[in-house]
Amino acid sequence: LLLNLCDEAEQGRDKEKRAAVEAKILELEAVNPNPNPLESAQLTGTWRLVYTTSDSILGVSRARPFRPRPKILQSINAETLTAKNEEWVLMGLLKNQVRAELEPRGDGR
Repeated sequence: LLLNLCDEAEQGRDKEKRAAVEAKILELEAVNPNPNPLESAQLTGTWRLVYTTSDSILGVSRARPFRPRPKILQSINAETLTAKNEEWVLMGLLKNQVRAELEPRGDGR
């Protein structure tokens, strides 16, 4: 159900559908058995980003050929608290990357 909602929200591009996605995410967070997900080795890996509220990651202010579609990858290293996003634009001809340091929220997430 969550993946369907993410698809319907076009990875978060459809702002009117974000509320339904975020409500489902909150439901899942409430039953997560790991109170500190950033400390979990299971988080480390490369993931396909299917939803984000970050307009900069979605490239909404860029000209259409420079908006990432359809695939955005996010590599997370829980041990070093770092992340790397990779996106392809111009119909897959150009790859952009950005690296970031992760900072846990006060609640351990």
